[in-house]
Amino acid sequence: LDAARLYKTKWKTLLGAVAVSAFLANPAQIGALFCLVVGVSGSFPDIWATSISMLFGGTAAAIPLTPGGIGTRDAICMLGLVAGGVDSVSAKAAPLVFTSIFVALSLFGGLLFAFDSLFKRKDIKSSDNQA
Repeated sequence: LDAARLYKTKWKTLLGAVAVSAFLANPAQIGALFCLVVGVSGSFPDIWATSISMLFGGTAAAIPLTPGGIGTRDAICMLGLVAGGVDSVSAKAAPLVFTSIFVALSLFGGLLFAFDSLFKRKDIKSSDNQA
């Protein structure tokens, strides 16, 4: 509720964030899981089962049961993939690989942030300082 209050006057920003999530992030995650299932199993899963698995898995990961939803997302995705006809070994492996990639990219971003001061930057002066 506090976050909603903070964005009360910035509703366009909030709608933009929702739109990016709905139209960019979710399809990218669904596509990644689909490709991982194909890579692990060698067969094409049902796209609807993959979509529902990732959407439910992402929703479950948002519930703060584990740090970053690790394990929670994987379990829900696995159950959805098995229900969609993916063999149980591939249904377990694909979400785990997805989470491994997700965590590795997050750690890389965190390291860039943590060691930001080590990178040299060109000093950009504003037009106010040049006058």
